[in-house]
Amino acid sequence: MQTTHIPKVNHQQAADLIVNLGLSTTVMLWGVPGIGKTSIARQLAALLGMEDDLVIMLGSQMSPEDLAVPFITPEHTTVLCPPAYLADGRPKFILIDEVNAAEQDVMRAFFSLILDRRVGHYTLPAGSVIMSTGNPIDSNSVARPLPAPLMTRMFHAELRLESAKSWLSWAYASGIHPLVTGYIEERGLKALIGESRGDDKLSTNPRSWENASRALYAFGISADPFDNTGDGLAREDREALAGQISRIAAGAVWHRDAEELGTWVRNKATGVSLRDILGGVAKLPLHDQTQAVYILNVLKTKLEHELPALEENLRGEAAQFSAQAMNLVTLTAQENPELAYMVLNSEHIPAWWLERYSERAGNLGN
Repeated sequence: MQTTHIPKVNHQQAADLIVNLGLSTTVMLWGVPGIGKTSIARQLAALLGMEDDLVIMLGSQMSPEDLAVPFITPEHTTVLCPPAYLADGRPKFILIDEVNAAEQDVMRAFFSLILDRRVGHYTLPAGSVIMSTGNPIDSNSVARPLPAPLMTRMFHAELRLESAKSWLSWAYASGIHPLVTGYIEERGLKALIGESRGDDKLSTNPRSWENASRALYAFGISADPFDNTGDGLAREDREALAGQISRIAAGAVWHRDAEELGTWVRNKATGVSLRDILGGVAKLPLHDQTQAVYILNVLKTKLEHELPALEENLRGEAAQFSAQAMNLVTLTAQENPELAYMVLNSEHIPAWWLERYSERAGNLGN
């Protein structure tokens, strides 16, 4: 399905939509793999006190007989019998996961459940919630077009992350490894969600970072691996530790993102971060060209991906970041114009931000 024209929702908006609509209409939540669609169902079931009544149906692994099978009665008629875990008289929270990866006959079997909240001859009790999820065809090779009768039986929305903030709130509460949260906090949304790389390749997304976190804990990597090493830690030892962290993460995320994590850890050991520089706690280390270039490239990536396309939509944390970035680039231009040009030389930084910078630079020149 082309998701261009359907509503876009973040995690909180998706949860509100399912709570308010899911009692009467099946909500179909589209989104790239690993963005957290299934997690929303688990969290909502817990919030509604329905953990024990959460039913996850994995469309790609089902056959029609998993929903209902015929039974011949003593009167020589047939009755379609639902599975026992559905027909116990209790309201259910049902997630039909990867519905567009199901076979066509399984999709047809979902019709009555999605439209009439009925499985065979059993109707779900009032208070039951049904939602479904699917991946766009261009991000999942086993995804199939949904039949028109099924499409029209659901309300469709696309789950998107507007920033890394909502994921970080969950990550802190869930104990995600501090190296992962620290890296995502500084590098932003682009680091959290990379491009979908298709079958037989690792992609970077919230789920894969969660796996990387588990691996870092499993390999005994501490929250701050340089905390107890002192200022005298040899450069080669820092390199070795950063390399180890990269190799571990490469088992969960795209290898280039794993390398970036290692580079961030290596720079973290020097005590200088973009966050501290933007906040005025530290200065850009212009005396160290390599480190300055790295930090400014991080800034450039955030400018490309963290600012709204239109200035009228600038608000909150994005507005604060815009102002801080403007100050940093302005100061850098005064000390090293080439480094400032490296940041500004981008087709992906919003035009309005570049215009504001040009106006500011012109005023300073006068």
